[in-house]
Amino acid sequence: MVLFTNLKEVKIGSVEYKPIPILKLTTDLRFSKEILKKSQMMNLQLLNEEAAKNGFQVLINKTNLVKILL
Repeated sequence: MVLFTNLKEVKIGSVEYKPIPILKLTTDLRFSKEILKKSQMMNLQLLNEEAAKNGFQVLINKTNLVKILL
């Protein structure tokens, strides 16, 4: 993630893009925050804080971690 969060300029030909680093996590399709242990929820909260501080997003099964934690 360090490499991708530090990209300042991304171009393909003459088209400039704004990179958005995303950490994608996959789980069983039945994933739900209600089935997580307290320690697992704490780890997800810490990961969310890390993502916010370092400018990347976290997706779990295509859902943004922020939405899962609400």
